[in-house]
Amino acid sequence: MPAHKEDKTTQTADRADYLRSVADELVAVRRRISAQLITGDDSIDAMLRQIGLRNGKMLRPALVLLVAKSCGNTTETHIRIAAIVELLHAATLLHDDVLDEAQSRRRASTANCLWGNESAVLLGDFLLGKVFVMCSRLERRDIARVLSDTAVDICRGELSQNIQRRNFDLTQSRYCEIIKDKTAALFSACCYVSSLAAGDEEHRNLRLREFGLKVGMAFQITDDLLDIVGDEASVGKTLGTDLATKKITLPVIHMLSTVDDGRRLSLIKKLTGKLERTELREMLEQSGSLDYTRAAAQRYCAEAVALLETMEGFSDKDGLPAIARSIAARHF
Repeated sequence: MPAHKEDKTTQTADRADYLRSVADELVAVRRRISAQLITGDDSIDAMLRQIGLRNGKMLRPALVLLVAKSCGNTTETHIRIAAIVELLHAATLLHDDVLDEAQSRRRASTANCLWGNESAVLLGDFLLGKVFVMCSRLERRDIARVLSDTAVDICRGELSQNIQRRNFDLTQSRYCEIIKDKTAALFSACCYVSSLAAGDEEHRNLRLREFGLKVGMAFQITDDLLDIVGDEASVGKTLGTDLATKKITLPVIHMLSTVDDGRRLSLIKKLTGKLERTELREMLEQSGSLDYTRAAAQRYCAEAVALLETMEGFSDKDGLPAIARSIAARHF
C-alpha cells in the first residue's frame, strides 16, 4: 500500500492533537470573526452568517497560535492576527470559487452557487475591507504592514495564475513563484507576524517565516494533487477545477517534461479537449508525475521540520511539526 495511504490515520491524529492544544484560543478567534460579520443589514448579515458557519480547518489561525505558544508568549494580539488571516483566507476562497465555477466548499454550497457571482465577489471584497480595517487597528505597524503586503502578494499570485492558464510551456520554477505568492505567502506571514508579536529574537522570526513558507508550498502542491486524485466527499469541495479551467499545475508540468515533442503535442491536445479527471489521473500515474508531485510536497515538509529542529528551545510537542507532517499526506 502506498505510504500516503498508510499515513491517513496518523495524519488525522496529528491534526487533532495540534488543534486540541490551541482549542480555547481558536474559540476566541471564531468569536472575534463572528463579531466582524455583523453589518446591521439583515440580508447581508444572513449571507455572512452562512459564511461564518463554514469555518474550515482553521489551519492558518492555528499556525499563528502554535507559533505564539512555541515562543512562550500568547497575547490578545495573536487572537486578532489569527482572525485577520482567516478572514483574508475566506475572502480569497470566495473569489477562487467564482473563478473556478466551484459548486461546493467545506461540504456546503458555495456563495456563488447560492447567490451568484456578483454577490460572491462583493462578499469577498467586504471581507477584504474588514481585513484592512482590522490591520489598521493593530498597535504594531510592522505587523499590519506585513499582513497588508501579504494581501498584495496573494492577489499578484492569483492574477499570475489566471494569466498563465493554457500556457503549457509554464516551467516548474514559474509555477513555484506563483504558488509562493498565492498560497505560501500567507502561511509564511502567519508564522512571522506571530513570532514578531511574541517578541521573539529576529533570527527565530526569520526561521519561522521560512518554516511557514515551506509548509505553504507543500500545502498548495498537495492541493493541486488532490484536485486530480482526491475524493470530493473526503476533501469537501469541488474537484477537477484546474483541469476544467486549464490551470497548469505541477503534475502536468512534470508529465509534459518527460516526453518527446511529438508525444507532448499529443498530450497537450488531450489536455485542451474534454478530458475526464480519471483519464488525466491515469496519464499522470503512467508518467510518474503523481509520485513526483507527492515527493515534492514531502520534501518541502521535511525541510520545514528540519528548520524547526535547528532552533534552540524547539520541542516536538509544540504542534508545528505535526502540521508539516500532516500536509504532504493530506486527505482532509
